Amino acid sequence: MANGQVGIVIPQAEISIIRYRMPFIPDAIMIPILGTVNNSPFTILNTTYDTGNLLFSIGNTDTEADVLGNITYVVEYKFLYNPVGWQNLLVGAGISPIFDANGNPPYGVSNFNVLP
Repeated sequence: MANGQVGIVIPQAEISIIRYRMPFIPDAIMIPILGTVNNSPFTILNTTYDTGNLLFSIGNTDTEADVLGNITYVVEYKFLYNPVGWQNLLVGAGISPIFDANGNPPYGVSNFNVLP
């Protein structure tokens, strides 16, 4: 495209956490925060992610049973990481917040620390 603006690709990463031997599938906890971003810094292992940089998505769930017939669950939490934040746009050399006509950001916010 001659003399046109060139878009900037924002790198993203998918982070997956798998919890084994869960006593229940925490769907009542996961569903309300699905599609929201973290409302405060959130730590996964040794990395702390800034407010608004993680978008929550539900991963796969599975059922396990041991030789005694005890049933537990495997639950996957997925997060999409965006270095400029999910509520922002990269504009020129800076970052600009995004709002709709009513002043609302594109994503709701949630406390990810409720995840078991």
